[in-house]
Amino acid sequence: MEVLRYWTHSSTLRGSQLNEETAGSKLFALTLYTTLWASMYRIQLSLWSHRTAEWRCRVVSLTHGTLVTYLSYYSQCVEGPSVFGIEPGLPNNNTQVFIAKLCLGYFIFDLVWCLCYQTEPPIMIVHHVLSIFGMANMIFQGKWGTELVAVIGATEVSNPLLQLRWFLKNAGYSKTILGEIVDFLFIIVFGAFRFLLSGYVMLEYVSYPNDDVLGKVGAVSMFSLSAVFYYYILGYAKKKYGRMFFPPSNKKEESGEISLNNGLNKQVNGVSSASRYRNGVGTKDNPTHSPAANNVTHIKPE
Repeated sequence: MEVLRYWTHSSTLRGSQLNEETAGSKLFALTLYTTLWASMYRIQLSLWSHRTAEWRCRVVSLTHGTLVTYLSYYSQCVEGPSVFGIEPGLPNNNTQVFIAKLCLGYFIFDLVWCLCYQTEPPIMIVHHVLSIFGMANMIFQGKWGTELVAVIGATEVSNPLLQLRWFLKNAGYSKTILGEIVDFLFIIVFGAFRFLLSGYVMLEYVSYPNDDVLGKVGAVSMFSLSAVFYYYILGYAKKKYGRMFFPPSNKKEESGEISLNNGLNKQVNGVSSASRYRNGVGTKDNPTHSPAANNVTHIKPE
């Protein structure tokens, strides 16, 4: 707890000053970051023209997830303030706004990609819209940056595992030891950070007395989606590890269980973020763009 207090009170915003941008400069920055992610996707057409659109999009998602996870860690644990032990609703600092803009630009790009290729189920479109609303709300209100950055870090920390899981499966290595380790770590990390830590931040935000009704509704809605995603992930884990440690006693039972698991995978795949989470359980789990996200694969939230 002493370390947490140090993060909270040591030079309130020591690497960054309070953000005082105008609305016009914020909109310009959002356009710039959206273009940045779109350009990264476009450049891959020249570098890897033989790759599918899904493959290229997941490279962008992997880059985004890894980068914002590190930046969120830096903001929370090095620069401060941390979400633990502070009064909610502090003004945004420059680092927090930078992270939110970078992440918002990615989600705008990814939403457009999803609408163009139409590979995602409606729940993922809703997830993206809520994410965009939440980050835009923080940027233009000028507060809640500490809480939002904590949530971004918690939801995106499982993203690299999610993308690695997909790439391993796409290359035919999902049944290897590495594939099994990544699968297991993804389930654990998603639950610990996206469900538990994000749930704590959501409760702090919702219970704080303020008139930001839309923001509270959005926070509850986002957490509810994460809870749904994790419900399907746990169902997937139960079937997978149940078969591994308690195999069916006869072929008829095994056949029925496999059929049930396939149905579950379709539901989970249709529903990471986690963001791929790419934050929640999403789709884009195969190179032909069918709605399959990570066998539990896409959580793009996310």
